[in-house]
Amino acid sequence: MPSAPNEAELSPSIRAGLDFLVQSQLPSGQFPVERTRRNRPGWPAEEDYSPFATAYVLHALASIPHPAVAAMTARGVEYFLREMDGHGLWRYWNKGSVQSGRKAHPFIPADLDDMACISAILQRNGIPFPDNRPLMLHNRDRHGRFYTYQILRAVPALDPVYWWAMLRDLTWQRWIVFWRCQYTTYDDVSGVVNANVIWYLGNLPETQGAIDWLIRVVEAGAESDCDTFYHDPFPLWHAISRGYAAGVKRFATIRDTIRARIEAYLLPNGSIAAPDMHTALAMSALMNFDLESPFLTAGRAWLERKQAADGGWEAFAMYFGARLKQNSWASRALTTGLCLEAIQRQGDRARRATEAGSCV
Repeated sequence: MPSAPNEAELSPSIRAGLDFLVQSQLPSGQFPVERTRRNRPGWPAEEDYSPFATAYVLHALASIPHPAVAAMTARGVEYFLREMDGHGLWRYWNKGSVQSGRKAHPFIPADLDDMACISAILQRNGIPFPDNRPLMLHNRDRHGRFYTYQILRAVPALDPVYWWAMLRDLTWQRWIVFWRCQYTTYDDVSGVVNANVIWYLGNLPETQGAIDWLIRVVEAGAESDCDTFYHDPFPLWHAISRGYAAGVKRFATIRDTIRARIEAYLLPNGSIAAPDMHTALAMSALMNFDLESPFLTAGRAWLERKQAADGGWEAFAMYFGARLKQNSWASRALTTGLCLEAIQRQGDRARRATEAGSCV
């Protein structure tokens, strides 16, 4: 039987990347993210404060056996619990975040992207928190797709937990003002958000409508048009693959299609005709789908060459401020976490294949 990876087998690239992330994690437990205001050319990127990137980083590090990962995760978990509201609700911005001169917390509704990604981290680490799954299941449209924002809706079910949680969370700013200030809508439905919710909730009767929709999106080649906040297909492919790896095997019908589309981006040097972040997301997507590709070995070598002297990787925008792209968000810590996941997991696969061959 192939052995499990251990700390002694970590590559120099992984160790350097972990050192970078240890230095990057803020005292609060979060990893930094920066916002670029695209409607203000020449303005420098500015620090933003959100739990979302931290959830992605910690999930990416889960496959790396190192005490530093455990320590970073513990600090991140404490941060998530401090940022939680009500019955397992999370919002994009921190409770103390100031936007346009005023605190964002009373204005911004909870959203399912943050809720799903953070809840999945807590669940995997055995951290107790309120069961927010019923709230999410009530937050669907008539096609079974999940709305982006977790806010009071005309739910016919007499679910006292839902009504108590949503009425308690409601403010007039979240009900009225937020929608007048943002380039998004109350009934927004986004592809990556649905895929992340499916990853967290799993293969339930109530998630089948969203699964059907995502399968149709991929079959139609509409990955770049199904989302308000993510405008590249790589985050969607990665998010769908996480659902598959978590047991949603209906996504098997589109995994070969996703592999073909990923490999269409390949360059002779082993990278994707896109930033390092997309190379890492694509590699992890293929591995989540348990697919083989020569791109995996070449992609790992490419990422290792692109690692900076300080152990990190270059930041690249992962998500945007709605369809007008007024803002974009990027983080060296986020890119670094995703690159480390791809490198570590591909190395583990190669080691297991070698060990299996030696036993034949």
